[in-house]
Formats: sequence, structure tokens, C-alpha cells
Amino acid sequence: MRPDGLVFIGKEDDIKKSQRITAKIDGREIVVFYHEGKFHALDSRCYHEGGPLCRGEIEDIDGQACIVCPWHKFKITLETGEGLYEGINPQEPSPTPKWQSKGVKQRIHKITIDNGNVYICPKNPFQGSFSLSSAALQDVVGSTVQPVECRDRTQSTTEPLRLENTSKTIKSNH
Repeated sequence: MRPDGLVFIGKEDDIKKSQRITAKIDGREIVVFYHEGKFHALDSRCYHEGGPLCRGEIEDIDGQACIVCPWHKFKITLETGEGLYEGINPQEPSPTPKWQSKGVKQRIHKITIDNGNVYICPKNPFQGSFSLSSAALQDVVGSTVQPVECRDRTQSTTEPLRLENTSKTIKSNH
């Protein structure tokens, strides 16, 4: 690992020839795809049930390059990690299926190319946004979470993280 946190994955030309490569970084399996002139990196296991995305086919879906999980055919955009599904609006007079987003489901990683070398910056599992259902939030609020290992090399703590409900109400639309 470089001081800037980037991890060497392989040579640019080698990945271009093979179209994909898998690497294990800090116990996380990551797949790097080279598709239509662009590199993409994402967790190698599908968010749905852990299918091997490194064995999936890449398809163009509604103008977006997507990896199709070989186990259950879940479709994930290479660019953003969004899960896609084909749905209809039953209120339309003649409903036609359209591709729609489930939101970001798959963790993606930033690619850097430097002097013909391909690096990724693996995302900390606690970076970025995430959401909890109101039921899950009710289970978590006020509980103590013990960190297993601090992946952020800039900070370290052994103190437990305490989650608190500051609004005192949890609203649900269900």
C-alpha cells in the first residue's frame, strides 16, 4: 500500500487484455473490470446473496454498463453500483416495463492509473452513506457497538461507539 492509501492491483495493459482481475485487499475481494475504455472496481461478491460478480457478464442496460450476477441475474451498474430492475407503473393505461434504480447497492472503489499501474482506493465499510429501516434503527438506538478493527489508519480507538436517538421519535411510513 502506498502512503496515500492506494493499493496496486496490476499493470494497465494486462488488465486491458484480460478485461477483469480480482484482488483481495484487507480480506475484501474486489474485482476490476476494463469495459469500453474505462476501468471500474467494485466488491466481487453480489450484494444480494454473495454471487461471484467476477464471473458475470457485462450487459448494456438502458445505456449503462452493468454486471449481471451469474447466480440470480441481479443487474448492477459498473459506474455507480446501483441495482437495476425492470418495473411497470400499474396506473398507466398501457404499462410498459422500464428500467428503474433500487439505489446504490454495491460498494464501488476509486481507480487511479499512474505510470501504467492500476491502483484502487478501497472504501472503508463505514465511509459514505447508508440507511437503516426504522425497525433496525429501533434495535440499534441506545445500544453499544464494539469495533472489531479500525480500518482507518489515521485514527484508532478502543472506546465503544454509542448511537443515540436525538429526536426521540422514529417515524415510519409503513
